[in-house]
Amino acid sequence: MSSNTKKQSLQAWFRVVMGAATIAVAAACVSETATAPAEPDVAVRAGVLPPGQPRKVTGLERNAVMSKPVTVSRLLTAKSGGSLALPDLDVTLTVPAGAIPRDTMTITMTVLPGKIVAYDFAPHGTVFLKPLTLSVNVKATKHQLKPVPLFGGYFKSNSQVDAEKGRVDIEEVLSATLRGNTLLLNLWHFSGYVVATGFADDGI
Repeated sequence: MSSNTKKQSLQAWFRVVMGAATIAVAAACVSETATAPAEPDVAVRAGVLPPGQPRKVTGLERNAVMSKPVTVSRLLTAKSGGSLALPDLDVTLTVPAGAIPRDTMTITMTVLPGKIVAYDFAPHGTVFLKPLTLSVNVKATKHQLKPVPLFGGYFKSNSQVDAEKGRVDIEEVLSATLRGNTLLLNLWHFSGYVVATGFADDGI
């Protein structure tokens, strides 16, 4: 066999091997894509409690009791997002661009009356495409006197809030980040949220 013939045979063999390797890699990628876990849904993100098993939490107490609800509303667009703020009550809700599930939406934030840090958001039942950020300054609360780990809790109805005792029956638990005096919570859906200091049914 001439050197040219050998060279051509080696080149042909190399092309066959590389082609087979390419097919194998592509197949592996398709398989990996097909079996990759799905993005967790809102329920998983929010830490939903078992159905029919709400937990009673103790709400973070304010230094001054709220005698009546305070509300702010704003029309926002999906393209731009925006924020709602009640500076005197140290709370801001930030809605990122692309979070609203339709072109425009009027969002309402209400600070609930009573001694604990709790809020109602509307439209009730809205599920967002990106998480909203609730920023709460805790400097005007009892947290300054007795710092404890804080977390968030979701409730469907204001009837689950006992304003006199400062207790709330929650259906979801949300982790929270404390940066200085500012507590941050990620909200994926509406209606009500409370800043909690512990589980009342555990004696905390």
